[in-house]
Amino acid sequence: MADKTTPGSRPGAGKTTQSSRAKTSASKATKAKAGKATASGRQSATTDNQQPQATVRRNNVNPLRKKVERAFGLKPKAINQEERQSSEQLFAGLTRDLLAEKRARRRWGIFFKLATLAIVVTILAQIANSESTSEMFTHGMLNGEQLNQPFVAVVEIKGIIADGGEVQADRVIRNLRRAMEHANSKAVLLDINSPGGSPVQAASIYREMMRLRELYPEIPLYAVISDLGASGGYYIAVGAQQIYADPSSIIGSIGVIFSGFGFTGAMEKLGVDRRLLTAGDNKALLDPFSPRSLEEEAHMQSMLNNIHRQFIEDVLTSRPKLRAANRRIFSGLVFDGRQALHEGLIDGLGDRYSVAREQVGVEELVVFDDSEDEWFNLLQHFTGALARSLVAAVTRATGLQATWPAD
Repeated sequence: MADKTTPGSRPGAGKTTQSSRAKTSASKATKAKAGKATASGRQSATTDNQQPQATVRRNNVNPLRKKVERAFGLKPKAINQEERQSSEQLFAGLTRDLLAEKRARRRWGIFFKLATLAIVVTILAQIANSESTSEMFTHGMLNGEQLNQPFVAVVEIKGIIADGGEVQADRVIRNLRRAMEHANSKAVLLDINSPGGSPVQAASIYREMMRLRELYPEIPLYAVISDLGASGGYYIAVGAQQIYADPSSIIGSIGVIFSGFGFTGAMEKLGVDRRLLTAGDNKALLDPFSPRSLEEEAHMQSMLNNIHRQFIEDVLTSRPKLRAANRRIFSGLVFDGRQALHEGLIDGLGDRYSVAREQVGVEELVVFDDSEDEWFNLLQHFTGALARSLVAAVTRATGLQATWPAD
């Protein structure tokens, strides 16, 4: 059967149109399927990507909870919403308690530290503004007891007498004055153990003792020689009203000595040539590397004689019973305690305890020694500076105003 055609159409054109339409419909269907597949893939990918994030968020919901679980040995388990809320409240309560306890410990720690600091600052401030060690010992405590009872003040003379040495006049004089001035001092006792030393230092102490005897006539002044009271040591002893010693003590040596060496013979044997230049004929007086000079030795001997004469005069002033004609006493000899008592160099035998007990009637002895003051003064300056620094630090930290007593 012949195909019908419309006017102006070509044969086979209808079939071509239908076929084109069918292809278009198939293409659309394919695209729709591809779009659905793409959307499904995107949705699947999105779901896969969201799954770890949700897991991470669930794992990090309450990081403190894991710490509490580890602290109390709790093991997580699958629980419902109500149990989860209850456990979280429990964990929150435990956490608050732990934090509160930690804060309390911190507060108490700060409190005790500040209290300790306040105590230290107070003690240092008291030390920095307290009286000297001498006042602490003479007007304060001795062996835990208040010095409100009579005692015998002891001033020790131990060692070689020299300026800046073991026994120096300035320190001994300060101790003597403090001992005499104390209200409860019933007597002052010099405990002497010295081979002597500088005649100048010894004479200075002797003169101060004589002055204090006139200034405080009601306070007796005793000297007790223990092992050795020779030369300058005995010079100091004669400043006391009475002198006591042990039978085995070495006493005396009332004399003056000057010694040296000469090396001229050794220099000649060694071939050493002495080259000495001076401005002044006697500037190299008694030079050990120069030959002896009789004129120089005579000059030095006159000096020693003058010092010796002053020594003898002071001894006779304090002990008038001694005879100046007794050259044996003033020749530099030493005597034991019994010999010294026989010669009149001492007044009796005994030690400082027996003298205090028998001559004064008081057994309590108090040693006056301001050598401790030097260490105390150093400590006082140090603690004062430290206390000021601590107060300044506390002031800056707390904002409080602090005042410091004027020096």
